[in-house]
Amino acid sequence: MSAARDALDALRAPLVGARLLLTERSLWAPAALPVALGLIWSVLSLSMAAATGTAGSLLVIIMAFTLAAALLAGIVVVQLLLALCAPLFDWLSERTEYALGAQQRDAGDPWTTRTLRSIAIGFRLFALKLLLLLVVLVVSFMPPIGTVLSWVLIGFTLSVDFLDYPMTRRGWSSAHKRAWLGRHWATVLSFSLLVYLLLILPGAGGLLLAPAIIGGTWLVCTRDRTHFAKDDLPQQAHDAPTLDAPAR
Repeated sequence: MSAARDALDALRAPLVGARLLLTERSLWAPAALPVALGLIWSVLSLSMAAATGTAGSLLVIIMAFTLAAALLAGIVVVQLLLALCAPLFDWLSERTEYALGAQQRDAGDPWTTRTLRSIAIGFRLFALKLLLLLVVLVVSFMPPIGTVLSWVLIGFTLSVDFLDYPMTRRGWSSAHKRAWLGRHWATVLSFSLLVYLLLILPGAGGLLLAPAIIGGTWLVCTRDRTHFAKDDLPQQAHDAPTLDAPAR
């Protein structure tokens, strides 16, 4: 698959996710929390934008660094929520795989074991992303290249969870995950930038949190050659739209 196709798929992943969310009822329950968190983020971001727009020009200049720090702090809070809510977000990703008809290897572990494992993985990612955010603080002072690079790094810290859920469910090792991310670098780069830009879009960005989770799962599924056998799928998934067949 070409880098251009990878990038194009990444850019339309949230739209694919939104379409599947609207048409597949099995996703409505697991999507409830991501939608609620997205609404809260949208209200907060819109309030920040409104406060900035009504302030005087001198105050805006004074507040510039404060707002930047507030955005970074908000991103850290979002990362913490992603770690805490990992089991529920993973549930949405799992149901997305069923709706798409993509393969899913269930180890048969109890729900509590899977939940604790998801939280542990979420916090390991959280620690890694905190280190990346420290790098962001450094490179952000080196415009213009540093600014774009910081966008990519922040976007990656936000989007890597959405790609990691289906990878972890397949039992991929860390080396396998890194190899996949490197092989599909155009997907990762485009998806990271898009997630970041959507998140900071006042009033609307948070609404795409659930579609981004679904879209990230779709990106991995369309690049994984294996599939469920139809007889192994839940009955509700037999009639679910697959949107696009996974690439071979």
